[in-house]
Amino acid sequence: MGRPKQLLPLNGTPAIRRCLEAIFSSGIEDVIVVLGGPPRHEDARRIRESISGLPIRTAINSATGSDMSESVRAGLREIAGAPAILVFPADQPLVAPASIKLLLEEHERNPRSILIPLFEGRRGHPALFPWELIRGVFDGPCLRDIIRGNPGRVSLIETGDIGVVLDMDTPEDYRRMLGVLDKNF
Repeated sequence: MGRPKQLLPLNGTPAIRRCLEAIFSSGIEDVIVVLGGPPRHEDARRIRESISGLPIRTAINSATGSDMSESVRAGLREIAGAPAILVFPADQPLVAPASIKLLLEEHERNPRSILIPLFEGRRGHPALFPWELIRGVFDGPCLRDIIRGNPGRVSLIETGDIGVVLDMDTPEDYRRMLGVLDKNF
């Protein structure tokens, strides 16, 4: 994208702040934001500024060029233990709080399952993992490997929320997201 996706504005609000507002609106209170380390100190500083005043903790992923699993590891190091972890990529800022609540309600009924939201049959994010499974990332596998290795424990939850499948990987994705935002929000 040529700039931090987390800071891209959506109706005047940085993408990461929209994500966090959805998380807090769903009732989740313990939130860890993983920021990039060197050479991304300036980006991390700007992101931290954009979310100042919110009740969050931060962790640093200092592994240059790493994948999402390294960010998950950095965040998990800040947690003493929890029944489940919601992994919410900051480039999916249109996820509705109701979709997160749906995952939390399903977790109450089915606490041993990996919960993946769907929109019209397409898998999306954020995903909710039981602690006992997600801590497996410390042994090397990525989240996709954990999901593939536990097919009997994966529950797909239809949300009716297009936000769970919209992410911002390209400028075209961002423009499409702005169009969806104008029509639906």
